[in-house]
Amino acid sequence: FRCGLCKQACAFDAVKETRDSYFIDRQYCQKCRACYQACPIGAVKVYKERHVVLMEALKITPEEVETIERRVRMKLKDILEKKGREVITVSPETTLSDATKLMSEKKIGGVMVVDEQGKLVGMVTERDVLHQAAKGVDFSSVKVSDVMSKELVTFSPEDDIAEALATVTQKKKRHLPIVEEGKPVGMITYRDIVSYVLPEVVYMAEEIY
Repeated sequence: FRCGLCKQACAFDAVKETRDSYFIDRQYCQKCRACYQACPIGAVKVYKERHVVLMEALKITPEEVETIERRVRMKLKDILEKKGREVITVSPETTLSDATKLMSEKKIGGVMVVDEQGKLVGMVTERDVLHQAAKGVDFSSVKVSDVMSKELVTFSPEDDIAEALATVTQKKKRHLPIVEEGKPVGMITYRDIVSYVLPEVVYMAEEIY
């Protein structure tokens, strides 16, 4: 039922219209309650515009949107605690063959490279392996140090999930090394973040496909 009386009653243009409904944008709302008084069925709700975008795009309820927002305010350590803090590393002298076998055994898409002091110095990912395979190199004769990525984007366990998600999206990274004092304490992937923030959506996608 969309009569539009709430939009007509608002003097501040705070009532916005979407394809399926109206909502009050908190950015413009002056809390005069004119829209509440105009609505004959008491259906007026106050949402942030980004909440409405999520509700329409993902077909989820306002309560689910609020849950998602709470999750993105949490820390990366919360994902680590849920996933487990197993730290899988190799040394720069490890052959690419051994590193690839380790990634296959552990079912991971990347492995961190540490020096003798346990400091993070690089990372080898599936992409690095594919590039070398395309060149036809002998994995058993190539060291990890020869192919690893050295310019890494690292995070602290105390970093916000939202901040990390924004960073990896902008920089197009799929693996997030989590470090303390330069030493890795865990690894989080882009999928880990999505699964933590949007588990319902991931579940629905897996059920459909």
